Amino acid sequence: MHIVVFESDMTQSRLNAASDRRRCLRYAVGLPVTVQMEGLGESLLAELADVSTTGCFLRGPELAIYSRLGERLSFGFVLRGGESGIVRGRVVRRAPGEGLGLVIEEANKTFDELLGDLAHNGQNALPFHDR
Repeated sequence: MHIVVFESDMTQSRLNAASDRRRCLRYAVGLPVTVQMEGLGESLLAELADVSTTGCFLRGPELAIYSRLGERLSFGFVLRGGESGIVRGRVVRRAPGEGLGLVIEEANKTFDELLGDLAHNGQNALPFHDR
């Protein structure tokens, strides 16, 4: 059994920033993740396609089929060094056949460190635009 500690100070800043849609840089990631949805007994595999401090897009054709707007879900990933990231969020956009957009509500330290590394590197930054 693993216990995950969420960073409460990051939670509030994410919720405050969520109203400032597309004001945060997004980064292309391409990281495989395992998604757990409420009411769905099995996990789904997806790709963390892009991410910012306030939200992300999960690519996977099954995701939009099984999700509802406003539904809460979580996803996890493992980095090369073995660190596990856990993120919880709410579905704010469904793209049938493509995936879904999430507003991030909680995340652990590994996720925050991944974002910090992406921001420091800067090479994966995507241009601002509305989807």
